[in-house]
Amino acid sequence: MSLLLTTSRHIVYEAPASGDLEVMYVSPSDTRQVMKHLQGNETRQEMAARTGMVDQIPLWRYTNGEVVLFGTLVKSLSERVQGAKVWLAEDYTDKEDTVFYYVLGGRHIVHGVKEQGDEAHVDDWRVTILKAENDEGVARLIKSSLNDQLMLSEHCHPQIAVHNNVPLLEKLNAELEDVGQKAVPFSALKPRLGLRPLYAQRNNSLLLITLFFIMFMGMMGAVVYALLGYMQVRQVEGDIRDLRGQISRIEINKHIGYIREPQQVLEEIKTKLDQQPSAVIDAGARLGALFGELNRVVFRLPGAEDTRANNAASSEGLEEGQYKVSVFLSSADQEMLTAQETMAKKLVEHMPWVRVLKNVSTPGNSQVEFDVVMQAEEVVR
Repeated sequence: MSLLLTTSRHIVYEAPASGDLEVMYVSPSDTRQVMKHLQGNETRQEMAARTGMVDQIPLWRYTNGEVVLFGTLVKSLSERVQGAKVWLAEDYTDKEDTVFYYVLGGRHIVHGVKEQGDEAHVDDWRVTILKAENDEGVARLIKSSLNDQLMLSEHCHPQIAVHNNVPLLEKLNAELEDVGQKAVPFSALKPRLGLRPLYAQRNNSLLLITLFFIMFMGMMGAVVYALLGYMQVRQVEGDIRDLRGQISRIEINKHIGYIREPQQVLEEIKTKLDQQPSAVIDAGARLGALFGELNRVVFRLPGAEDTRANNAASSEGLEEGQYKVSVFLSSADQEMLTAQETMAKKLVEHMPWVRVLKNVSTPGNSQVEFDVVMQAEEVVR
């Protein structure tokens, strides 16, 4: 247990150790006040308000039917997290003791002498703090003061203790041997039974650790929540990108159609054409214009499947160097099929690069559709 020596003004000495703090409070007799208007059952807050010590911690005790105010606690002590109990220096004496010497830190001597108080049943202690330069000075001062007390009263009963200093304890006992007195370790002394500490403070370290743990868990929860939120945002962004890709593919398929065999398209792309597609389309357009008002020309890629039910010739069955186009007319100059057939025969005779010319119009459709198969190497002739 840590031991601390203090007055109402400052801390004089502290011996740190593990565990709670034991405080020895030195209160000069001339600063003690008897508060006769108090009952002794006041709380610490009520005592502070009635004594005018609102911003301080009063140290008081109910003794022999009276409330005695000994002073105030140093503020820094109340701010510590470790548990603490505050006792008067004379609380460590026995009832028969009349004088005491407590050596703390090897230099500080807490010296008290019992005196008869104003009331016959009340004993007052006159307590002071002395200081010596070295061990010899401590032994010499205590022996000299003790001799004076022994000479003044034949009923003198001293108590002498040394805190955590075995060499000094042995030296002091050697000096006191000729007066028949002996010092003891301070650890052997305890406050008298039945006394209430002037101030008690619980150990708040466990509370602080608990609060820190709660704060840490709250912070970790916030981090995890933020991380999960970030991951969800990233997932939503990915879903949005996928949805945009699907919409883009739908729009592309809407314009160019759905590709059922992508590998087949790749193979066709690698195939070298014998003639430029533009020349083949142009030849088909010139041929179609002879029949009527031209609407559009569709180039049938070699090897591609023609899914129309009324196609003239499948592109898969074309001979080498042959290409197929579909010519669409808004209207035909010759409405009669026989007239169209006669004109087609004449065109085939005069255009040797035309291999097939067939009307594949759908019944009920206002447009006229021709399929034309051409020999590519002869298109430019």
